[in-house]
Formats: sequence, C-alpha cells, structure tokens
Amino acid sequence: MDAVRTKIVELSTTSDNDLKKLKDYLRGAYELIKTNEGTIGETIATLDPAQHSLGVAHLLSVQLSSPGAVTDQRATFLFISDFLRAADKQQAEKGFASFMTVCHFYAKMAQELGKEAMKEALGPLLAALEYLRPSQETWTPVHTEYIKLCAKCQEYQQGAALLDQPVFNVPSTSASCQQLNPATFISYFVHGAQIRAGLGDFAKAKQLLIVAMTYPGSTKTSASGSSPTSTLQSEALIEADAYKRYALVCLKMYGEIRPPPAYASLIVQEAAQQPGYVKELATAFQEATIEEVRRIAEENATEITEDDNRYLVEEVIQSYTRHKVQLLKETYLTLSLSEIAEQVGVESAAAAEALLADMIAKGEIAARIDKDSAIVFFDEEEAEPDEAMVAKMQDRLRYVQELTQRVAAVEEEVVNSEAYIRNTTLAEATAPAIREGQANFDFMDM
Repeated sequence: MDAVRTKIVELSTTSDNDLKKLKDYLRGAYELIKTNEGTIGETIATLDPAQHSLGVAHLLSVQLSSPGAVTDQRATFLFISDFLRAADKQQAEKGFASFMTVCHFYAKMAQELGKEAMKEALGPLLAALEYLRPSQETWTPVHTEYIKLCAKCQEYQQGAALLDQPVFNVPSTSASCQQLNPATFISYFVHGAQIRAGLGDFAKAKQLLIVAMTYPGSTKTSASGSSPTSTLQSEALIEADAYKRYALVCLKMYGEIRPPPAYASLIVQEAAQQPGYVKELATAFQEATIEEVRRIAEENATEITEDDNRYLVEEVIQSYTRHKVQLLKETYLTLSLSEIAEQVGVESAAAAEALLADMIAKGEIAARIDKDSAIVFFDEEEAEPDEAMVAKMQDRLRYVQELTQRVAAVEEEVVNSEAYIRNTTLAEATAPAIREGQANFDFMDM
C-alpha cells in the first residue's frame, strides 16, 4: 500500500492529465488494494481529504464495498462526514463513480445508526451533491440518497427544497458506477412522493408517483416474473411499491383508486391487478363502515409497516369521513348535523359540526351551518379564481416561458454542433442511394 499512497500523493495535482493518470492507476491497482483492505484505514489516515480527494474516495469505496471491512462504524461515519464536506470539486468530478459509492454506503450507514445519524448525514450529502452535479438541473444518485434520508428521518422541508429544483438532465448508465441505474432514478421520485405527502401536498405526491410508474425503462420485466439481473428485480419492486403509494394517495384525494396512466409500465399494470391490503381498503372505502376500514388496516399492519406506508394508510382512514360528507353533498341540499353524524360514522352531532367547520375552512366543501336549527345547507361551489390562484397561474406561465427558452437554446446548440452538421451532410449525400436501397444509413445515429 505504500506504492499506492505514493502514487496518490504524486498525482493529486490541479492538472486534469495527472488526475486521469491517478484514476487509471487506482483502477488498475484494484486487486492490490482489495488484497490489503485491512490496511486501507491506516493509508487513508496519512492522506489529506482535500488535497487527495480522488485517492481517498477510491480507497473508501473499496473498503466500504467489502463486508466486515469497517470495524468502527461510528468513527467511519464521522470521518466520511468531514471528508464529503472537504473534498475537492475537480478531483470529485474525476472520481465520480468512487464518490457515488461512498455516498451510497454512507447513507446506508446513517440508516443503520438511527434517526439522528440520518439527520447528521444530510449536510455532508448536500455538500457532495453540489460539487458532483455539473448543473442544478442534472440528477445524480446522491439526489436519491439525500431524498431517501429526508423521507426516513422526516426532514420533509429539507427534502422539498431539493425537489423544488427541476431535473432536466439524467446521466447515462455506466458500468463503472453501479448506483447510476434506473432503480436509483425511480427511487428518487418514490421517496420524493413520500416527502410531498408528509407535507400534505398529495397532488404533487401523485405527480411524482406517476413519473415513477411511467419510466420508459421499466417494461423489461414484470413484478411476478423473473428478471435477468438484480437491478431489474430491484426496479420491479420499486415500481410495485410506487403503485401501492399511488393507490393510497388516490384513496386519500378522491375516495377511490384511479387507474394508472395507460402508458404505465408492465410492472405497474400487473401490480394494479394483484390482491392485497390496498384493494381491500378501496373496497371497504366504497362499501363498508369506518370500523371495517380500520380492521383491514390493523390486520395488515405488519405488511403496511414493511412497505413504509403506515402514514399514508392513516391519512386514508382520516379522509374516510370527509369523502362521505362529499357524497352527501351530491345527494342532499340540506341535512341535519345528527343525520350527517349517523351517515358518515362520527360519534355525535357536535363531532359532525367540527368536521364540517374544518372542511369549510380548508375549502374542501361549500356549505353553511345554521347553529340555531343544527341544519347544514350545501351550497353550489363557484369557480372564481382568487388572488392566490391568479398568482400561481402567473408563476406557472413564467416557468413555461423559461422552459421554452431553455429548449430553444438546446435546439440551437444541437443544430450548430459539428456532429449534427456532419451527420446531416452525410444523410443528404446518401439520400439517393437510400431511396434506391443501396445504402444503409441509420437516422438514429444523428
């Protein structure tokens, strides 16, 4: 390992050429480092996290990937926390794959150490994300690790701040970076939906889950069938989980499960047909009482907890009476508080009044309560845009305009690129031969 350390110190410069040489050397020395994994910690201790970021990241990635190689998990966790904050951006970009591996195992370590450790890990992961992504619009696997921890330790506001930054660019999958795969990408949206739901924004949670369910790479396997790789198996499980959460969000929002988009993956289409607690809850929601809904939740408590869907199920149960009130509005113009209490399954007229007052205040229903007669008058809802809605529409219009300008800039860049001009010229030159069947030009190469 002395030779490895010497090479790291020698080539850790500001020269891109030196850093490339170091990266190639470390890749070639993998077996040597793996054989001496027991001394990796000692070697890392002699290096500077900022000056030797590429070398430290590579050594850590080998160490963390070896089961049992980390003897003091807490000490390693603290070291990586400091390392991710101090790492050099230039070297981090060169060692992208190694840094992704370190961030992945660091986040996993935080989960094993508990909720406080997960909160501690958010700062270092966010620091790493800033220097590892080439632009704010580019997704990286660190996005997923960060969002996942935010969801698990219930730091929803921090997670939402990252989700509010739109993603327009996704790097291509790479054999050298195991975390750069469809399963990790889909997981970003699934855990993002958990954060949105935790903040009570179920409409945005639904949008993120639709993105996860309609990811184009998700049609290669099925949820019940076998798949050729562990990555595809993981992808199938995440897709099936996304559907469960989508169905629960629909129950919360609409009182029924709405079909997933027609272009959803095969995995999602099969998951929608599978029996389970989600379908049982949906049936009970339409045909049974609140007691039956609670019974189904209690009987399936273990599976619901394993799916990390306990919060969503609780939200579904709480929304039961609100949806029943909405159904009453479609049938009656007036109704007494005692009749409402009986029909929606709350204990008293006073409880029905409190429920209605809350729904009216939140804009969920248009109604008036006559306290003297204890009669509720259901009003026709008027679709008049308020100031907040107008401001929201203006914000969306500005966003669309910015996005249009961005697309136009990308189009101009592509049209003026040498590769596009070269391929276009080739296409025009071979067009007569293509028409006569004498040439084989693939326009997808452009």
